[in-house]
Amino acid sequence: MKDVTRAVRTAVVSKLRDKVTLDGNIVKVYGTIAPVSNAGTYIYTPMQSSADGSAKDYFSTDHAIDVEVVYCSEDGTDSNPLDDMVEQVMDILAVKHQIDMPQTEGVTMVDFEFVRSTSLIDYGGTYTILRRVLSFNCIVDEG
Repeated sequence: MKDVTRAVRTAVVSKLRDKVTLDGNIVKVYGTIAPVSNAGTYIYTPMQSSADGSAKDYFSTDHAIDVEVVYCSEDGTDSNPLDDMVEQVMDILAVKHQIDMPQTEGVTMVDFEFVRSTSLIDYGGTYTILRRVLSFNCIVDEG
């Protein structure tokens, strides 16, 4: 079993980077850690886990990754911008055909499926932080 954490994260971040917009502006996409000073709008991948999915005749990894979409609202009443970003992320990542799945060098994504969506709310002084965690499972062929 290979550690495919970096490869999967790189594939997902690359697939999303420069493709999600809000009000005509590109939403920043980060890997594992979003900047602490960033109280704005961004996407990052805060959690990943792997399990050996290999058998006698092939090597594979069952992998899970969360993609978190974050929107900072000044009045806390409008979740439409978050919903718009989530819809774009789902259009990009929740695909059926292997050719459309996130891919990176060294590993092949055999399956990439949406599992669940979790909504969270944080309060930061004078603003409300709306977050949506999108969970995906994938099977990675290690070749």
